[in-house]
Amino acid sequence: MYITAFFSIFVKFLLFIVFLNLAVNFNCDALLQLFAAASLLIGCVLSIRQVEIKRLLAYSSIVHIGFMLIGDFTASIIYLLTYTASALLLFSVLLNSEVAGKELIYLNDLRFVRKTSYSQTLYLVIALASSAGLPPFAGFYGKFLI
Repeated sequence: MYITAFFSIFVKFLLFIVFLNLAVNFNCDALLQLFAAASLLIGCVLSIRQVEIKRLLAYSSIVHIGFMLIGDFTASIIYLLTYTASALLLFSVLLNSEVAGKELIYLNDLRFVRKTSYSQTLYLVIALASSAGLPPFAGFYGKFLI
């Protein structure tokens, strides 16, 4: 889960810098719009039937890259920061559950978090709601600016 957390959070910054470089140096807005549409479509379609947490988070990351490519620079930076905060909270709950002795592989395993700690359950709900963009959480404001 540590490697998944690393790739889910750190790689977003790298991809954002690469796509920003493409937009500034080569002035290829049409290509960025194509990448954004493809990542939104692929990420949403492939995540529908997922039952594993890591794969669902990976496809969610693909969708978040698409959202970052849609907005202007300031909105994308704010979105990147709100997504990073919610991802850090989410992975801290998942990694804390692994330390407690239960490895979370499938979505059904999230019931273990509810049984161990109510505060961890609250943090998990906040992280998932923010990542989904539900109001009044931070992810909503990031998506609203996009």
